[in-house]
Amino acid sequence: MLYGEKRDKALLRLAARGAGEVLDLETIMPYSPARLVLQRKDLTTEAVFAWAHSAEYAALHQTRRRILHPHELARYDAFTAPRRKSSFLLGRYVAKQALAVLLREPQYANIEIASGVFTQPIVKFPTAEPVEVSITHAGELACALAFPQMHPMATDAERLDTDNLEAMKSQILPGELDPQRLPLLSESVRCTIIWTAKEALSKVLKCGMMCPFSILETIELRQEGPCYVGYFRNFGQFKFHAWVVKDHVIAIVLPKWTTMMFDVAPR
Repeated sequence: MLYGEKRDKALLRLAARGAGEVLDLETIMPYSPARLVLQRKDLTTEAVFAWAHSAEYAALHQTRRRILHPHELARYDAFTAPRRKSSFLLGRYVAKQALAVLLREPQYANIEIASGVFTQPIVKFPTAEPVEVSITHAGELACALAFPQMHPMATDAERLDTDNLEAMKSQILPGELDPQRLPLLSESVRCTIIWTAKEALSKVLKCGMMCPFSILETIELRQEGPCYVGYFRNFGQFKFHAWVVKDHVIAIVLPKWTTMMFDVAPR
């Protein structure tokens, strides 16, 4: 849900987009973090999505003690590779942005994100309702999705890169790439949408890349307004929404019967 003049301009921009055209991330989510209203027949809850660019790293490094929990800060200081330091801090920053809204905790350093045995993020914060967070990196982009544990979700982002096309196609079944389904999309974009959806589902299932991607087969890919929606043959309880934003694809996997709406009013 958008509000006022910002809403009207955004809706006009979205309405003008055709199949195969790409969006700016700022068009979909002018503000980060953005609340996602999740509606089901017997439940209304929310998740929070946040994003940042690697250009912000230098400024974030200067304020790292206000972002990172002491345990996270110790890990960060122990890293020697600049790329690893940047990835860690950007990921924790977007995760804290999203969690701060969901948990209503303005002090980022009070929230700890530990690593599970499969390196999955584990939120450590005293709260009556457990929450989880999904973190993804792609090129200069970092994104995170915070959500109630009772409502499983995950996000993934991938950079559009034709150099990765053959590797992605090796994990995608021929039927998933039916060109009749969305003929205006290039093969590279279709592959990247499907790949990000599968990666996000693997995070929901907590199996990561350790299962055959054929099990995560996607079906019924179609366009709905500015996003692409699809389902999974073997996991019918889930669906995915994906957006092509400039040179990236961002996907969110969520329960099939949940309606998700963006609330991107400024905070």
